[in-house]
Amino acid sequence: MQALSALAQLAAAGNSQATTTIYVVGRLIGLTDAQIQGFIGAGAVSFTPNEATAAHDLVTNIDQKIKAVVATKGTRMTYVDPLAANSPFNGHDLCSSAPYFNGLDLLHTEFSYHPNALGQDAYRRLVESALA
Repeated sequence: MQALSALAQLAAAGNSQATTTIYVVGRLIGLTDAQIQGFIGAGAVSFTPNEATAAHDLVTNIDQKIKAVVATKGTRMTYVDPLAANSPFNGHDLCSSAPYFNGLDLLHTEFSYHPNALGQDAYRRLVESALA
């Protein structure tokens, strides 16, 4: 939760008359609700429904906390929802035919289940859309 504290400090810093807006993109997990209902295949690995639900709930909880901190800052901060109806992530979940997320990488586990290059580009498009 250090990141949330830092976010709150950043928003509080500086002149109260500042016109800068900080855009904060929410967290998302590359699993749809439908995928959580059964065994989920992600490359060579499958998750049980309980495992998928736990991961989904953890990321959702983090995202809700981020959104709550941003909401307390008024116009100084804007939350950008990666799950919005017009999100470039829609249809590109972990188990789709064109995922924006890496599967399990046993050689580089730090990249597992995080956005791939297409997912990073989707974040760029999401932020650009929020700025427009």
